[in-house]
Amino acid sequence: MKCIFLCLCIVCFAAAETPPVKKLNVKGTAEWICGLFEVKAGQMFIASRDLDHLENIRYRLPANSEIKPLGGGFPQDYRGVIIDQADLYPIEIHCTNLGYGEYELCINSPFHYLMDSLPSDIDPDSKDHPKAALITETDFRPIAEQVHAHFTRITQVKPHAFRIQSEDGWPSEHYVWVSTNFTARLSIYQANDHLGLDVSVKKPGDDLKNLQASRKGQEEPCRGWGGLIGEPAKH
Repeated sequence: MKCIFLCLCIVCFAAAETPPVKKLNVKGTAEWICGLFEVKAGQMFIASRDLDHLENIRYRLPANSEIKPLGGGFPQDYRGVIIDQADLYPIEIHCTNLGYGEYELCINSPFHYLMDSLPSDIDPDSKDHPKAALITETDFRPIAEQVHAHFTRITQVKPHAFRIQSEDGWPSEHYVWVSTNFTARLSIYQANDHLGLDVSVKKPGDDLKNLQASRKGQEEPCRGWGGLIGEPAKH
């Protein structure tokens, strides 16, 4: 299979036309996400790069993938792309303050990563993307379950789990894996105009402490979500 390699620091990309599909491959999307992350000698590696070298991160993608840079509305210290592979969920990936080692991967519903990331003068047809109507919150649970299982396996620790309610009343659910050299977090959240699934890895910080201090909630982050995933660590 022909493949292309993407360097995150490149600002111009050749985009292939995305063919319409009947249903997105949820398992394949989760497998691609999980395949990015591994732990070696206590360090987190993302597509073979550690948190000190995210500016050199590269992805192996099928030749017909659609790749776009993040557009307006983001701080200058964001570096990122929207990766859209055939039959998979489109994914927004960015690194913040590359020297500080923070990596984030997002899936949003509806198609807000294109509508918000790329202004209409750059991409006026983003709202009519053929996958826009296929993105559904019901797919977030199986994706999250696979990511949860993968991080639990590679870190060999149970995550801390939280249900949070924002000041505006929006629910979210968070899983945090704490290691000596990194913190990994899986979040599923509701906002005023979209739902999202977020995977982030960064150097040790205050993520766990901040979640412990947040307003706790009981509401499911998505309709029909169910209970917490797996067996959480004891706080």
